[in-house]
Parts: sequence; structure tokens; C-alpha cells
Amino acid sequence: MGGYYQINDNNYISVDMNGRPLYETYPIYTSTYMNDQGKEEYIDTRNKSKDNGLYYSGNINYETKFPGLEATLFWGGQYSLFDKRVKSDIADTYYSLKETTTLGREQNYTVNAYSVKADYEQNFKNKLVWEIGGKVSTSYADTKMETVTEEVTLSHYTYNEHLYAGYTQFSGKLPYLSYSVGVRVETSHIRRGKEVAKENYTNYFPKASFSIPVTNSISLNLNYSKSVTRPNYSSSSQLEVYINPFYVISGNINLEPSITDEVSLNLQINKLFVGTSYYRKTNPIYFTTEYNDPNNLLSLIYSNYQKEEGTHVKFTLPVTYKFLTSTNTLTGIYNQVKDGAAVKFNTKPYLYYYSNNQFSLPAGYLFTLSGWGMTKRKEGVFQKNSLFIMDMALAKTFFGKLNCSLMVSDIFKGMKFNERFILNSIDSKGVFYADSRAVTLTLKYSFGKDRESNYKNQTIEENLYRMR
Repeated sequence: MGGYYQINDNNYISVDMNGRPLYETYPIYTSTYMNDQGKEEYIDTRNKSKDNGLYYSGNINYETKFPGLEATLFWGGQYSLFDKRVKSDIADTYYSLKETTTLGREQNYTVNAYSVKADYEQNFKNKLVWEIGGKVSTSYADTKMETVTEEVTLSHYTYNEHLYAGYTQFSGKLPYLSYSVGVRVETSHIRRGKEVAKENYTNYFPKASFSIPVTNSISLNLNYSKSVTRPNYSSSSQLEVYINPFYVISGNINLEPSITDEVSLNLQINKLFVGTSYYRKTNPIYFTTEYNDPNNLLSLIYSNYQKEEGTHVKFTLPVTYKFLTSTNTLTGIYNQVKDGAAVKFNTKPYLYYYSNNQFSLPAGYLFTLSGWGMTKRKEGVFQKNSLFIMDMALAKTFFGKLNCSLMVSDIFKGMKFNERFILNSIDSKGVFYADSRAVTLTLKYSFGKDRESNYKNQTIEENLYRMR
């Protein structure tokens, strides 16, 4: 939901608000076989969990233009909330002991995030544009966990983050070159828990982009950027999913951001796109396992690996022939994840492919068949299986106003993920299934003619993906 008001020719104000309730009930059933030095045990675990919560985000924009200066000033603010409450009733049945133990757990997790930013843009002669801006972000994450067995155990963890960022950028056009050069500076202040010392650090993120129009149908682009990816808040919390008495999936309060340097070169020849890139990442985030010997507990957690680097070569070709419109992408990937505590497997290149095909049929029907997949992947630390996913859809517009579409997702139930890695002397082999099959019927009716909207609004906080 949003609103927009044009104050005059040079000023406008707008707001945007969206939210959704969070509700999910899910059971986890686990059968466990354990052999400890010849002593066997069979355990059945039942975990009935229920999630309740709320997600909300709202922002306000204000922009004013200075026609005499050919300049624009923008400012905005945003507030976001993620609140989640998980209640779990857990029972473990031990067959050798012929007894059942019970466990009750309640986890409350709340994130409040605030952001304010201001941007100033100045246009000069010769199509030169200078931009300068700043942003302040503050977030508070709070996790409370209560576990009830024969006694009550309480746990409370807080995470506070303050980010201060400033940037400047120059862009322009020359007869045979378009360019953009800038830098962003970020200072972070982080406090993990109530008694842990604060972490303070500053990073610089330069970027540059150059575009050369070789001919009317051929262009060449060269890009470089340094960027940061921060973990989502729940991954760096104490939230925990109970699988069986010896295995849990949990957050990692020590997660650090990942820093990526990337350079790319792209060539566009009519409809054909050819691109290649190289990137290097420090502190990449992937799953790992940790074993707590005194508690005999294995945890699957997100963790920072030492580094990752890779090369991509991508080809994209749209094709139109009679009743067929097709877009096809093929990407060759060489990717390697490294860590001193992990066993390194052979690294080999693999392929990613995507194809979307639309068939214009008689009587105004449109049939779409799309698919994507990857060959087997060997990425240094990780070994992963191949994948193939296919979707299809049929659409038609009736009476010029009623659009009907029927879509079938993941026809062959291909979301099966095999993964192996050896880290901290633990050989982990996992098989994960995701049932994404769905049949979706969509009806859309148009009342009258569409009117062009003057609505303008931009998100202030670009890291909303962390609100989960």
C-alpha cells in the first residue's frame, strides 16, 4: 500500500507500507540409529512446531528539485519489523529403555531496523553528473529461548548493529564512452551480547563501469566493484531447530560479513550476449558442522569459510521464429571454496543452463515451457549433485479483459540436493528435499483502461533480505 502527492512541479512526497502475518505449523519426525562402541540404540523423535509472527516495512520519500542549479535533493526514512515466535513440543522415545522423554521449547525472535538516507545529485555541462549521499542504519535483534524439561532453562541474546555510510559518484558520456566511477565508505559498530566488546571497523567499496558503443549493434562493457553481503539476522542468532537428541540446526552468533571483489567484461552483439567475470570473496558463508564432545551434540550451522574465487562465462541468445519465442542461457562456472580446516576435493568446471520457450497457439492460447539446471559440481570444499527443474504454463485472454493462466511448477520433482564436505575432521553427507511442486490458477480481469501512474517511491533500506 502506498501514497504519492505531487506538491508542485519541483517537489513530491510519497509513502509505502507493506506487511504480512507469519503462521506455519510443521512436524519433524526423525528415526535415529546409534552405535556407540557396540551399544545400539533406536530413537524416534517427534517435534511439533508452530510459528507465529509478523513482518512489516514502511518508508517515506521526499524529493525537491532546484531547476536553476540543475540539482535534486532526496531524503527518506524506513522502519522494518520482523517478529517471530516458535513453540515446539518434542518427544524422544528410546526403544532399549522403553521410555519417552519430553521437551518443551519457546523461542522469541524480534528485529527492529531503522534507516535514514539523503542524496544530492548535481548535473553539469557535457552530460557530467555528480552524486553524493549518506545513510545511517540501526538494527536491534533480540532472541529469547526457554527450554522446559525437569527444570527450566532460559537463554537471552542480543545483537546491535549501527552502520554509517557515505558515497560519491561521477558519471558522464563522451563521444565514444559512457562511464561511472564512485566509492562508498562504511563504518560499522557491532555489539554481540551484553558483555561482549564492541566491534568497530571501516571498509571502502570502490566501483567503476565503462561502456563503449563499438557500432550501432555492438557494445562492450567493463565493470569492477567491491561489495559487502551481511548475514541475515536469524542466521547470526541463537535460534535452534531440534532434530534428535544428538543433532540440531542452529544459528551462529559469530558470523561475519562477506566481502566480494568482482571484475566483468560483457559483449553485446545484436541480441547475442557474451559475458565473462572473475570474483574473489573473503569470509563466504556456507553450512558446516560442529561437534560438541561433552554434550555429544552435532550442530549444522552457517559459518564463514576462509575464501572463495571463481570464473563465469555466460552466453544468452533470444530466438524468435514464427510461433516460437525462446530465451536461452548457458553459463560455464569454475568455482572454488577454500578453508584450512577442510579437506579439499578436486575442483572442476560445471554448467548452468536455462531455457524459456513460448509457443503462440491457435485461438489465442500461449503455452510456455521453461527449465533450468546444473551439472555435477565440484567446488573445492564441496561436492554437489546435478539438478534439473521444469515448469510449464498455459494462458489465454477471454473477451479482451479476462486473463486466465494455469501453471505447473517442478513437474519432475527435481529439488533433491546432495552435498558432501569434510570440515573439522567431520565427514558430512547430506540429502535435502524441497517439494516445490504446485499447480497455480490465476485470473485477472481488467476494468476499463489502464492509466499511467505518477507514483514514485524507492526503498531506503536495501538489506531487507536480512529480515528473516
